[in-house]
Amino acid sequence: MIDERGERPMPTGNRPTVLVMGGGVVGVTQAYVLLKRGYDVTLIERGGAVGDFTSKANAGLLSAGCSQPWNAPGVPLTVLKTLTKADAPYLFRLSAFPGVIPWGLRFLAHCRTVSYDRASRASLELALYSLDCLRSIADDEDLAFDRQRNGVLKYFEDEGAYRKEKVNMDAFRSMGLRFRSIDRDELIALEPTLEPHFDRIAGGIHFFDDESGDACRFTKGLAERCEALGAKFLLNTTVEDIRSSNGAISGVVTDRGVFSADQYILSLGPNSGEIARRLRLDVPIYPVKGYSVTIETNGEIPLPGVPFIDWGRKVAVTAFGTRIRAAGTAEFCGHNVVLTDSRLRGLRASLMELFPRLNMSMKVQDWAGLRPVTPDGLPILGASPFDNLFFNTGHGPHGWGLSCGSAQIVADLMAGIQPGIDTAAFGYKRP
Repeated sequence: MIDERGERPMPTGNRPTVLVMGGGVVGVTQAYVLLKRGYDVTLIERGGAVGDFTSKANAGLLSAGCSQPWNAPGVPLTVLKTLTKADAPYLFRLSAFPGVIPWGLRFLAHCRTVSYDRASRASLELALYSLDCLRSIADDEDLAFDRQRNGVLKYFEDEGAYRKEKVNMDAFRSMGLRFRSIDRDELIALEPTLEPHFDRIAGGIHFFDDESGDACRFTKGLAERCEALGAKFLLNTTVEDIRSSNGAISGVVTDRGVFSADQYILSLGPNSGEIARRLRLDVPIYPVKGYSVTIETNGEIPLPGVPFIDWGRKVAVTAFGTRIRAAGTAEFCGHNVVLTDSRLRGLRASLMELFPRLNMSMKVQDWAGLRPVTPDGLPILGASPFDNLFFNTGHGPHGWGLSCGSAQIVADLMAGIQPGIDTAAFGYKRP
């Protein structure tokens, strides 16, 4: 990566210049799409490498079947029932208050059935579109990122939850979501590593068009392609403020000076809201901490060929080559990324229960990252109140799965082109 201290992005020939703020999978994918369309791109990233924060060690699912927002109608009751439990799926720390309250009230307002259904359909349409976009990019660039193309499996131990989710998913068939409901015999035939738990399994849903892969490897590999296309990466550079004049952005203030361009894209993930407030813009993003545990097995045990979600425990399990990862939990604690052992224990226990031959003497990587979650669970894409500032942020737990489609949409909107899908649900001033 280029890290030239103090240098300002300059136009190359007559190409329009774009400054992308943020070097996660969303920002890097956006940079790539713009480069392919002829822009001169500079990307600012606070870390020493791209993809090392929110994109570092997530579940890795590229799943339209699992793209629904968190704000389902039953979530408020779940939160109340488990509020004091250390292993609660939604855990609120005291450090989250009072800052989480305004965001939380808006989140609860979107837990109504009509709002959730609308958001689920919009998210699914974007996820299906994004999968197509990712396939094109991955194939065109021949990227290596531990890709699996065997679908994604949700499995259930509770018969009632299984029946309910089948009904929920059936409502999306007309939108192009393809899947099959399977009994436990079919499930074990599909994913033999779950055989020891045969008696507990009620059934599963296999989204056979879905994929998985290492978001961090994809981000770093795509960044190398961006450099080959002429992109400039300003690493170890933190965005501190944004300057505006006459309804347009005039420069981005960083700890290494002020950088300017013709157009700007805000893709700072969980930090997007704070920076947007400097422009008096309301970008309602709250950082929600998620955890993962990754174990390097060195090929010593069989790993799942199909990534799966244990629906009861809300834990995703994915194999990346010889690595196995469990990811999950939602912790509200502000911008704190400190690892909490009680949360990690649950993920480790899930892995050990599913794969008893694992042991902690293997190489284990514990990780926590912040998901940029909006109250309605949908990303913010496209134009801002400023003429030359565009949003590509707020993807929550689905940034990896939605990144490629989001990048195409924002590039289309910048160029005044009608995007490939309806984008009304993702606008800054959406209903």
